[in-house]
Amino acid sequence: MSGIAGKLVAVAMRQMAKPISLTIKSQVMQHPRFRKSCIFIAQKLHTWDIKLRMSLLGQTETKVRPLNDRKAIEDGATFLAESFVFGVAGSIILYEAYKTRKKQNERTEMIEDDIKVLQDEIEYIKRKMNDLGVKLDDYMAPKELRPKVLKTVTSKEEEDTPKSIKIKQKNSLINEIETLEKKYKDIKK
Repeated sequence: MSGIAGKLVAVAMRQMAKPISLTIKSQVMQHPRFRKSCIFIAQKLHTWDIKLRMSLLGQTETKVRPLNDRKAIEDGATFLAESFVFGVAGSIILYEAYKTRKKQNERTEMIEDDIKVLQDEIEYIKRKMNDLGVKLDDYMAPKELRPKVLKTVTSKEEEDTPKSIKIKQKNSLINEIETLEKKYKDIKK
């Protein structure tokens, strides 16, 4: 589903969840089995609520009076209806997060594949140029073609750090990839 259509479906589902929750609430009040479960849920929630409030006020021993059946049924039905709405909204959020993560992973894989293809092309070009007698070991890309994200190594850092060889190799590969990309774009034009 496209981004806008997905968002519209999510909004529609949220809006439909509200009347469905009201229907659940009215059904719960009419059926005896659901009424018993609502009374049980409401009494437990009421007990936890009162005990939590009293413990926050510093009282440890608290006697909790149970709710009357009408109030318990109403509170339990409201809790079930709100749980349904929350479940729908939470499911939509989890689905959107999954979709975003999946899209990002696919994009990352595509970038990795592109880098691999470009590295293979560089190796192929190096072999061909080696066959022709052209040496590329000392080649440095112009400053405007150097990477923006990865750190470029200065000659002073190259002398100071033992990892400079690896960084230099990465930078030269990146520079060559960028040069090839630019040439490729120019050829396509």
